[in-house]
Amino acid sequence: MGITDIKKILPAYLFWDMNFKELDMLKDKKIIIDRILKFGSEKEINWLLSNYSKKDIVDIIKFSKNIDKKTTNF
Repeated sequence: MGITDIKKILPAYLFWDMNFKELDMLKDKKIIIDRILKFGSEKEINWLLSNYSKKDIVDIIKFSKNIDKKTTNF
């Protein structure tokens, strides 16, 4: 997983309910993956695929109550 400053890449509006300045790529992995899959643009999805493993993404999809079948199939 590449170390990047996610605050320079991801838009703050995806994390409207949390302190964006304290967002941590490892600690907040579940919410980051969930929000990008649900609300992210193609650019953000490409970033997601470059920075998290397929296993991490699939695990979040399997157990997320927020990701619908349409998004899962995408």
